[in-house]
Amino acid sequence: MQIINFFQTLTGNLKIKDLFMSNYTDFSYNLHSIVSFVGKHYLVFILKGDTWTLFNDGNIKRYFTWNQLVDYCLDTKSLPTLLTFEKISSPSQRLKLEIGGYDEPRLV
Repeated sequence: MQIINFFQTLTGNLKIKDLFMSNYTDFSYNLHSIVSFVGKHYLVFILKGDTWTLFNDGNIKRYFTWNQLVDYCLDTKSLPTLLTFEKISSPSQRLKLEIGGYDEPRLV
């Protein structure tokens, strides 16, 4: 799978009922962090509020928007490896991730 295809299918919100047959159909989770692999190295992106922060060894870069995070991963060929989600208590807290500016296919 191309990296851009992964990001285009990621909505930011996960509903348990969409994955498993369960009595707990009201549980929803928002994307909270992404562990990504590039070369022989792992990076971590963590969402706080509406800002993504990149942790790259001792370097920390704040104020990533979702599109900046996607661009960074595409430019560095960073492969998302692990996603963590955080439980939300109401539908108004749902995270919606949209990618803009990728009308043309991008080979990565």
